[in-house]
Amino acid sequence: MLPGPAAPGPRDLALAALHVLLDEARASAAGADPADPHSPWGLAAGWRMNRSAFVDLTFAGAGERHVVRAHYVPGGFRLDLPGGTVAAEGTLDPDGGLTARLAGVRLKARVLRSGHKLVIFAAGTECTLDHVDPRFASAAAAGGAGRLVSPMPGTITRVAVAAGDAVKKGDPLVVVEAMKMEHTVAAPRDGTVKSVRYAVGDLVEDGAELLVLEETE
Repeated sequence: MLPGPAAPGPRDLALAALHVLLDEARASAAGADPADPHSPWGLAAGWRMNRSAFVDLTFAGAGERHVVRAHYVPGGFRLDLPGGTVAAEGTLDPDGGLTARLAGVRLKARVLRSGHKLVIFAAGTECTLDHVDPRFASAAAAGGAGRLVSPMPGTITRVAVAAGDAVKKGDPLVVVEAMKMEHTVAAPRDGTVKSVRYAVGDLVEDGAELLVLEETE
């Protein structure tokens, strides 16, 4: 009987988290207004930088789920991993090449991403993980449409789309603010906005459905 896949280690989780963070930062920067350098759309992963800014990333692999809490710090991130905390920074190439620095150690890796699945190649090893994104329910669970939800309780400060708008993956859609912290909910894939549930000034709960996105065929 063949053994099952090995559980991902801290390095695998750190590289997966760094890839997701850098990819979202790149998508957020692409949606920024160049005339407004202070726009929240241009901040890494949509967060307005301050000492309390963090985001939880969930990955599934080898039958288990792992949560990595990423704190935004100058020049990079501080990652809370199952085995401890590590400083992380890096650059991401368009072809999936990742140059990372974890706890001061430089590492070259390659990440192939298809939807929510990431395959990480580093130091002669291979690891497959699924990024479990709570902002986007599967099409099957949502009756053929993607339901984007609020990552935290707060106030809607900006709505960038309306029903019928076509969007590309990474396009900023809605900004939610709470405790002087802003988060941009971006399109997880190409699609068309089916409906928008809230307007600027509305209060939302954690997990509230913000809009419905139909996938482009």
